[in-house]
Amino acid sequence: MDDAQLRVATVKVVTGPQQFGTGLFVSPGLILTCAHVVDGAPNDGITVVWQHKEYSARIVSVRDLPYPDLALLSIGLRNHPIIELHHEVELGDRTYAYGYTESMARATRSPPRTRA
Repeated sequence: MDDAQLRVATVKVVTGPQQFGTGLFVSPGLILTCAHVVDGAPNDGITVVWQHKEYSARIVSVRDLPYPDLALLSIGLRNHPIIELHHEVELGDRTYAYGYTESMARATRSPPRTRA
């Protein structure tokens, strides 16, 4: 997987005028994001921005805060790239974080970080 693949599978999750986060397409019509991004958002008040277009999203599942801090969203879009998650990730493995810039121009990558 390279940067270009991650960029095209990254979405902006908007839950309010100044409230947003990042998500990734992980299956057709499904987006993985952080639970804190959608915490308190009405199920009909979530917008996903992808390829400069807006789509309505709804919450399918939320995992407890503060850990693992995951939420799964559903949108009515099926023709998009996906990021396959790997089941062998372990504590201490090198990870990358992707997100939207404030201008929403495109996704950017932060430097690699390792957590022990």
